[in-house]
Amino acid sequence: MDPKASALSRARDKIISIQQQMTNQTLAMAEVVSGLIEQTSVREARSFLRTTSGLAAGDLSTYVKFSTTLKGHEDTLRKGRVTFAVMKSLISAEEKSRSEALKTIAGGGHLEPKDVAAIRRQVRIGAMTPQEAAAKGRLASARSAARKNATRAVGQLDADLRHLVRDLDDLATLHWTLEDNGVVVAEDAAFLAAHAAILSRGQSVLAAFENVYGSQIKTLQEAAGERCSLFEMRLSKAHQMLQRISQGRFGHNGGYSSDAKVRPPAFRGMVDSLFAVTSETEYVRQYHQPRHAITADLKQPPVKLSSLELCAGAGGLALGFEAAGFEPRALVERNPAAVATLKANRPNWNVIEHDLTKLNYRQYMGAIDVLTGGLPCQPWSSNGKSEGSEDNRDLFKFAPKIVAQVLPRAFVFENVFGFNFDKYAGYRARIFADFAEAGYATTMFAMDAKNYGVAQERPRVFIVGMSPDDMARFRAPPIFEHWHATLGDALEDQMGERGWLGASAWAQARREQVIMRNGRPEIGALISTIKAEEPGIPQAKEAGRALEREFSLGRSREHAPTNDEAIRGGPNFRPGLTIRMKKRLMGFPDDFILMGDRVSQARQLGNAVVPRVAQAVALAVYAALERVEFDWEIALRSPKLAYESVPGARLPVDPPPLDGVNLQASLETA
Repeated sequence: MDPKASALSRARDKIISIQQQMTNQTLAMAEVVSGLIEQTSVREARSFLRTTSGLAAGDLSTYVKFSTTLKGHEDTLRKGRVTFAVMKSLISAEEKSRSEALKTIAGGGHLEPKDVAAIRRQVRIGAMTPQEAAAKGRLASARSAARKNATRAVGQLDADLRHLVRDLDDLATLHWTLEDNGVVVAEDAAFLAAHAAILSRGQSVLAAFENVYGSQIKTLQEAAGERCSLFEMRLSKAHQMLQRISQGRFGHNGGYSSDAKVRPPAFRGMVDSLFAVTSETEYVRQYHQPRHAITADLKQPPVKLSSLELCAGAGGLALGFEAAGFEPRALVERNPAAVATLKANRPNWNVIEHDLTKLNYRQYMGAIDVLTGGLPCQPWSSNGKSEGSEDNRDLFKFAPKIVAQVLPRAFVFENVFGFNFDKYAGYRARIFADFAEAGYATTMFAMDAKNYGVAQERPRVFIVGMSPDDMARFRAPPIFEHWHATLGDALEDQMGERGWLGASAWAQARREQVIMRNGRPEIGALISTIKAEEPGIPQAKEAGRALEREFSLGRSREHAPTNDEAIRGGPNFRPGLTIRMKKRLMGFPDDFILMGDRVSQARQLGNAVVPRVAQAVALAVYAALERVEFDWEIALRSPKLAYESVPGARLPVDPPPLDGVNLQASLETA
């Protein structure tokens, strides 16, 4: 056989084998989904599988319908090596067309989706009288013309909206100036002419907008009074702005600029509201602030975005979002000591001491960029009772309701790693389905503080939701294992601040110590997850880990160890940890003030989100919403951790590789 023939034959055989495997995999998927739907609703299954496994909602619908359309024809499908696309076409076909197509496959025919479509047309036409076929053709032509007209109308409205907003932006840029007392408008002849032209265009665009969207438009009051989607909220805001423009309420004469209480951001809100319902991808903010421009390697966020936080606690999540360019409109927290902590450190923050389940969030509707929350972790913690949704401390069930009221551009919720356990899959499915119903695509990912220069093993999960368009740009934060920090890096100066002469040796031993993690040796001792409850007598496993790392686990100490204490302790001396040390190990600034007694302070720290981990998530969300890219090595290390700034402190670096010789030496030293 010549080489070409041989190559063709080999390729044919391999492709047939792969096609058979693909068909078998598709059938296996259908069987799995069919079994799942017997246990849960399609709504919950769709959102859960989309979030956790990336299964597209349309694909899931195909698998769901398989059991009522193609069940029993598996052998025929295997014989024909039918692709997923053809199965999708067969499932959407009516029964007679599907039967004809299956007969063709059983007879050895290999169909494509267009072939199934042709069979459907033939079956339909064959069942009609000539008069019915002619009427069907006329109806199809009318529908086609209507679709073309609708598409043309939407396209023209899109162009007119973008033109209108650019005219508004030009008007502001050319005729508005900023002074200390607000906005001053130069109402010369050019301004009046431009204003009149925009007024006329606005009236025309409003009529077209109402013609295209019709009954989909709700007033903001209606939207605030009932459940609505993110897109419906955007339509409502855009409609309100068009009404203002068509009435001449912009630029002057009762518009935004003549009201001394309304600053330029209100005008920017008009521009943003209109652009939110267009296909526009780039434009220039008023006063030439960039928006939606692809900007690479930013060292810091270019503009401020707004946030609303639930269960703010001591403020770890808020500090991280603050460092990533977010300003909180409000922070909700009901613990008095945590509220006092927030107010002591950020007097200008609007801290609301209240039960989050009893607040009206519609006042923030459409005005918040990101809704965040470190919702209680105890229901899902492996160290607690793990009662999940049965725990009366479960507040996660309220998250979708609050999201639906606020309709932020994005949301971020943090919880313990246990939230991701299989036994809570049903609960997560309901939550994800509720988020999807409000118009959000959702993703969930895990992060560990130790991968961000923090000397603590603290795995957590983050649930992030955005509009599907924004989610398409979202990327989970990168991992920085080379920022490896140890207990010695974090605590050396504090361990020695009261004269303990062994502090430096203790710190160096922690840097060089070999710890087995998940069956793999790693150099450098970290503390295990700092908990909210201060242990009187620690559990044996926890006590053993502390003993291995040569510190004492128990209630927080009043002060750092002294040399006299070390002498009295003898060879078995193990220093304890102070609140200040735990604050370091959580990544809080040294000057951060914790209010309440020691037990309350320890509880606030144990419940907190590590600020730098929160900052990483916030930067990732910011990047997706504003279409920018950060220089992560710089942006995420601003601000630096306390021990990264201590004079003479060793910055975390890559740990040395563990080859056989070095590993044996390290183990012997340890």
